[in-house]
Amino acid sequence: FIDNARAAAAMTAHLLAHGHRRIGFVTGHASYATSKQRLAGYRRALQEAGVPVDPALVQPGDFGFEAGARACAELLALAAPPTAIFASSDMMAAGAIQAALRAGVAVPGALSIAGFDDSALARLLWPPLTTIRQPIRELAHHAADLLLGEAAPDEARELAWELVVRDSTAAAV
Repeated sequence: FIDNARAAAAMTAHLLAHGHRRIGFVTGHASYATSKQRLAGYRRALQEAGVPVDPALVQPGDFGFEAGARACAELLALAAPPTAIFASSDMMAAGAIQAALRAGVAVPGALSIAGFDDSALARLLWPPLTTIRQPIRELAHHAADLLLGEAAPDEARELAWELVVRDSTAAAV
């Protein structure tokens, strides 16, 4: 596992450091523990920075492209839209980028967008996506070891994550 809450807090802090104070957040699937952990990290970083948590800036998602596009459209329709959106997956961030561009909102000129995973998609998007890199191969390898009985079921292993800054985030305007 990775510390999803700490990673999400780091991404939110990155956006805050760039002057963003209205940061939208797109959750993952409601039944996944990782979704709750990432939301908790987002909220914690805002609170630690003294930025009020605005429930209108939190949109439901499911880790899919369409959910990211839908959430971005909802956030941009707010009377006071966010200057940044942090999606709980790269796929949802890709949907958010598409929705922003369709609405005529420049990324990152008018809206910064960040994701979570560092999937191959993150490097292929334009602009390339700022994201949290999690070690998917290592996570999968350890999970396979558990399933095959080659690791003890109670052997929890925390793996490192990394904040990867690319061109989809910039200073708030």
